[in-house]
Amino acid sequence: NELNKYKKVDMGGKFLNNVGGPVKDKIKFLSSYKFSISMENSEGDGYISEKIIDSFISGTIPIYYGDYTIDEYINPKALILIKNGKNIVPKIKYIKEIDNNFEKYSNILKENILINENIVNIIEEEEKKFLYNIFQQEKLKSQRINN
Repeated sequence: NELNKYKKVDMGGKFLNNVGGPVKDKIKFLSSYKFSISMENSEGDGYISEKIIDSFISGTIPIYYGDYTIDEYINPKALILIKNGKNIVPKIKYIKEIDNNFEKYSNILKENILINENIVNIIEEEEKKFLYNIFQQEKLKSQRINN
C-alpha cells in the first residue's frame, strides 16, 4: 500500500490481483519491471520458496519478505530485504532512490546473488539426502497422505 502511494504496483498473483487475473507466465510478467515483491506465504527461519528465485531469473530487484535467515546465503546487496515487517518507510525511501538513480539500480543488478558459490554444492548434498530418505522408506511413509 505504501509503494502504491509512490507508483502503481501491479499485482499479478492471486492475492490483491489488480491486472485482470493471475498471470500465465510469471517470469515474462516480472521481467518488464525494475522491482518485484517477493513475499513468502509465511515468515520465519528457513522457509524459502521459488518466489525470490523467480525475481532473480526475471532480472528484477526482489523486495523480499519471508525467511529471516536469507541473508546468510543470498547476498543482501542483491535485494531489498524486509525483516519482521518493520522499517517500511526507510525501505520505500530506498526503493524510490534506486528507482530514480540508474547507477544504483544497475549496481544492485550486478551483485552476485549467492554469498558463497559453494552453497549450491551444499544444497545439492542436502537434496540428495532428502531424496534418498524418501526412496528408502516404506511406500506409505514416503508420500503425503491427506487425512
